[in-house]
Amino acid sequence: MTFAGRSLLTAFLVLPMGSSWPVPETHVVVADAGITLHERSEDPVQLTAVVPLKRGEPVYLRDYGDTFTKRDKFDEIVASPVGDMAVGIPDEFEDGYDHVVFLSRTGDDPIWIRTTERSSNTVTPFWSRDGRRVVMTTEQAGRSTGFVIVDALTKTVRRVPVPGMDRRAVVRWTPDGRSLAAHYGDGVRFYALDGRALRTLPGVGAFANAEDVFSPSGRLFVTYCPSDEDEACVWDVKTGKNVERVRVTLEDIFGWWDEEHLICAKEDPAARYPTYIALVELNGHTARIIADISAATWKKLPYLSYTPR
Repeated sequence: MTFAGRSLLTAFLVLPMGSSWPVPETHVVVADAGITLHERSEDPVQLTAVVPLKRGEPVYLRDYGDTFTKRDKFDEIVASPVGDMAVGIPDEFEDGYDHVVFLSRTGDDPIWIRTTERSSNTVTPFWSRDGRRVVMTTEQAGRSTGFVIVDALTKTVRRVPVPGMDRRAVVRWTPDGRSLAAHYGDGVRFYALDGRALRTLPGVGAFANAEDVFSPSGRLFVTYCPSDEDEACVWDVKTGKNVERVRVTLEDIFGWWDEEHLICAKEDPAARYPTYIALVELNGHTARIIADISAATWKKLPYLSYTPR
């Protein structure tokens, strides 16, 4: 008998990393999204949103518990790492302006906040680790031009243009929330909150497609390797030096599980569900499978948003 493409015995009698004792798993089916999660009570992070790359496809936001709710009319949604709040970017302008919408995962009324002037739009919201602020990249004619910071408590907006920003830059928080980071050329650049360039690390590759590219300690960050984007490269934040190269083929990288494991999409063409999400050690070993994804879902290139429990 099989469950989610694997044996029922494996699904329920599984061994935690570094232990010889069986640990039960809960299998959460994301309704209509073609994803089955394999979760444990001690997991440090969990999937909280599913965002298809293709416009017009519904996004799914996790309520408290195991229920995912389809949210129409949003391009992107991401849950706060703290509390019950989420933030979304609508798929259409309101009165000619782009907005961000603060959503309660417990059902309170949404709050709309204007983020840009008429000629610009905002993309890719990221929460600071303390859940206090959201940063979004501003675009004009498809080119990154700066960023917007919204305070989740006061709902105040700060718009910061950044001349000379990489046209493909996606702005995100650093772990301490005192600065920002984004793709720049063949590497990454760090910015002050007023838009000043602080530091550039060339040749490290582009940041991974993750809610948080920095390890839990903040000591490391992960990119797609500059010489092979199918592999992950791990770098020291302070020195900029390469620490590890995960020498296995990955379909995508969705962030850090803990200091020793990355959350990665991998493929097994012979499996019932050929794409799966795995915890991958920095030496390339697969430690555990945490989700199965149907072929039809993976064709939509979904962004999987993992946030702290």
